[in-house]
Amino acid sequence: MLRAVGNRWIRISTELVFVIWVMSNAHQTIATGFRLTQGTSRPGWKQGWMVSLAMMLAVGRVLPTSAQVPVIEPEAPTQAVRTPHGQTSDPTPSVASPVIRALRLQQPVYPTAAVLDPPFPMPVFPEVTPTLRLVIRLGERRVYVYRDDVVETSFPVAIGKPGWETPVGQHEILNMVENPEWRNPFTGQVIGVGPQNPLGDRWIGFWTDGNNYIGFHGTPNEGSVGRAASHGCVRMFNNDVRALFEIVAVGTPVIVEP
Repeated sequence: MLRAVGNRWIRISTELVFVIWVMSNAHQTIATGFRLTQGTSRPGWKQGWMVSLAMMLAVGRVLPTSAQVPVIEPEAPTQAVRTPHGQTSDPTPSVASPVIRALRLQQPVYPTAAVLDPPFPMPVFPEVTPTLRLVIRLGERRVYVYRDDVVETSFPVAIGKPGWETPVGQHEILNMVENPEWRNPFTGQVIGVGPQNPLGDRWIGFWTDGNNYIGFHGTPNEGSVGRAASHGCVRMFNNDVRALFEIVAVGTPVIVEP
């Protein structure tokens, strides 16, 4: 009983959707019918209505699926079948009963986050290390430690005296020695590691002509720091040259400015 009532409502709903669609398009189909009958031998409003009705019925048979009319599909409930020997076989489909299945609405499909994930590992960019350089300003008697364009620290220095000027220009650190020995360039005397070593306990060379070298170093005569007192080298307080030794490396640019 309930199933029969349901089928009746389904049929009424389907016809109602069709009638609404026909009424919404009636003014177009009627006008088309009149135009078609105007070229015949018996024009008139009756022929126009008949042609219009025929066209509406024909169009109604090919309603687009986008009208979202419910579709009746058979359901296949199962029931057991008894064999001649009294055994029950596997369930088999019984008489089909109508089941309403509405057409799927055409809705946009949005991708999920998993779909948007790239199928490859994310690129790994190398870490950018700030550029380190030393700038000696002879007029200020000071060396500045730059990282990019930012001054990280600075130290007072002694520079070459007249006739033994520290060479101006762009250089780079060539070698670094901890606890160096010093050879007198005039007598050849060698002074080993100790408090009397003119180089102190750190050497950072940045210039050479193939025979002579110039660089940063400590000094037992710290009173000369801040003056033009050396033979071209850059003297520093012993604690300062130790700190600078930990900051720089071979290849670090050294720029000497007037």
